[in-house]
Amino acid sequence: MNQSLQPVTGKSIHYQLQLSVLVAAEAPYTSLQLRDYCFPYWTCSFVQRGRVITETKGVRKELLPGSLMLHPPNITFSEWTDTPGTHLWFAFQATLAQNLELFHLYPVPLTLEFSRSEEYVLKFYRMLSKWKDKMDPFRDQAVFAETSGLFHLILLEWERQGRPIREEEAMSSQDRFAKVIHYMKEHLSIRISRERLAELVHLHPVYFDRVFRDTYGVTPMDMLKSLRLRLAKEKLESTSDTLEVIAGECGLGSSAYFIRIFKQAEGMTPGEYREQTQRHARNYLF
Repeated sequence: MNQSLQPVTGKSIHYQLQLSVLVAAEAPYTSLQLRDYCFPYWTCSFVQRGRVITETKGVRKELLPGSLMLHPPNITFSEWTDTPGTHLWFAFQATLAQNLELFHLYPVPLTLEFSRSEEYVLKFYRMLSKWKDKMDPFRDQAVFAETSGLFHLILLEWERQGRPIREEEAMSSQDRFAKVIHYMKEHLSIRISRERLAELVHLHPVYFDRVFRDTYGVTPMDMLKSLRLRLAKEKLESTSDTLEVIAGECGLGSSAYFIRIFKQAEGMTPGEYREQTQRHARNYLF
């Protein structure tokens, strides 16, 4: 794993996914002894060939080809085997808005067995090829696209298996609040109180507010407002719905309130924002 760290970065438009791929490699070995490793970033390792034992905070599993290991940052893990094999691995950072990490929002367990591993392997090699191509002027965009595709396959497999939750031993404070963020995103059209959000994680509202702010840098209600405004921006860009309709669908109350808080956040009214995005689209197309 001694690779130089030359991150490839990218950012999606609507979901504000910020991604850095620091290392990517095909790693064949005759034996493997990684004991008590700890990185400040996520690592994803796919067992292409061989058998390996992995352990994280006392959670030990033996993995066969087609298995994925997802190691969270700043948590010690080990991998070992006396037999030959090959791992396809990469190190990355993937965050959404408000510094919410992708795999804290979706708490995929430490290991995942793929039912169709061929697709993952093919996409990994495409990503690896793009990551190695230092001469490509659009390398960042290519690596971003292929890595996002790998994340998509991981999440689809997680969904097929019933969304098993990451082992408690490897949970962080962001994992703890994943259900809160999910609840916000699924109920943006209705009124949500701080008390209701605190109930989801069995905390007193005042303590919940403080711990949430320590984790994300904003209060839960500020994050909720940010999610509502992000959805409103998407609707302004992609629909011709009236401001009243958008305000209702995003839980922003009246159109007057929607206009006021949108202007506070964006420096322009919703109507001005819609006109600006449409004008940019017309200029690009014609």
